[in-house]
Amino acid sequence: MIRAKFILSNYADTRFIKTGRKSGNATYFYKDEKQYLVTREGNYVYGNYPDNVVRMYMENDGTNQFHSHEALYENINGNFVFKKYLTYSKQGDCGFEDPRCITWNNQVYLFTNRRNLRNFALVQMHVGKINDNLDYTNDSIMPSQMTVEKNWQPIEDMPGICVYMHNPFSLVNVFNGSFSTTKFKTNAAINGSSQIVKFGENRLGICHVRNQAFEYLHYFVLYDKDMNILKVSAPFSFFGANVEFNNHLEYRDGKFIILISVHDQIIYEFSLTEENVIEILDDKYDNKEKDNEVFTMFYNDAISNNNVFGALGLATFSKNKVILIDAIQRNHNKNYFRGNDQKTLQTALIRRYNERL
Repeated sequence: MIRAKFILSNYADTRFIKTGRKSGNATYFYKDEKQYLVTREGNYVYGNYPDNVVRMYMENDGTNQFHSHEALYENINGNFVFKKYLTYSKQGDCGFEDPRCITWNNQVYLFTNRRNLRNFALVQMHVGKINDNLDYTNDSIMPSQMTVEKNWQPIEDMPGICVYMHNPFSLVNVFNGSFSTTKFKTNAAINGSSQIVKFGENRLGICHVRNQAFEYLHYFVLYDKDMNILKVSAPFSFFGANVEFNNHLEYRDGKFIILISVHDQIIYEFSLTEENVIEILDDKYDNKEKDNEVFTMFYNDAISNNNVFGALGLATFSKNKVILIDAIQRNHNKNYFRGNDQKTLQTALIRRYNERL
């Protein structure tokens, strides 16, 4: 089984991104010197079940389906203020997932994938534009070589070009639908996460795997100017939670800025120096000590973000009895969950509270 060699929060500066709403996988873009945030707002949270298996708890939202919407926020004086939904799921449609924004030729493009509930194995890549009115327009479904298309990685200084996959390594041109695989000699058994950004004469991206313990682990990947893979870092965890996912990387103000979501319900920004990245690529980091109170932080951040639903799922991993009591009471007082999930989650919380920690 693949294990994390280090936990990145032991080395990076981190901050919680507060939106006042449920917020998962996120990406930034910029227009007219303003910063915007696009997040995935889903009606599920990954939590621990009474048998200690990680599964989805579904929200009691009046629907009978899994879905997500893409929400848009503007950074106003350091606060992210909700503007509108860019996309919204409809009946029979899971909605758009895993947004990535990239600016090519002064135009903001939004990459997402979309699953059809009538054919759950069919996941298609979509590319559209965010116009000057902050509307999502020109939605296009990309040509497919497989039934499940996810996590194409747009390259910031190569308009139209994305990393399509790493094994075998190949690129795709979203402007004409052409694929390129023949000139690359190095492959890697990893999957896409972030955009690909400039790093000196080379380029840098973040990729991921999901191991047998249902843990998402990530890698920094260094490419040369011709997009040959030069280095793949050791696998790492951001905080040490199960479901951590990165789909935004940029270089800003002399630092690499990374957005990650925890269990698809809360978002954090990581900041790394160039020296940090070089040390990671040179395999200098090995601190995998996990903060025992990290789920206390997740729980409190979710509560402060008006996301009790997400907080209750996160509490099922907590070792803090104060947090667990609070979660048990909140879950008892109001049903945030669909079907039998409230009772199942309560059983998980109570068993967690009764464990010898």
